[in-house]
Amino acid sequence: MANDQMVNDQIVNVKVCPRCGAAFECTHDVHCQCVGIHLSENARAYLRTHFSDCLCRNCLEQVAMLYNTSTPL
Repeated sequence: MANDQMVNDQIVNVKVCPRCGAAFECTHDVHCQCVGIHLSENARAYLRTHFSDCLCRNCLEQVAMLYNTSTPL
């Protein structure tokens, strides 16, 4: 679920995390909330298999910890 908004001349998608239900902003660029989270290939495979959209930063960090991170997102 997403709701596009304009913020400082940039389209920001307000999404709801499919894992926890939290609302978060997704910008699909270097300012996105997911930048800097490192995911192993196993974590990426888990995410591709279980979710079709972005997760909030908190959930991405939890998944990263569960799968012992190694690869930058």
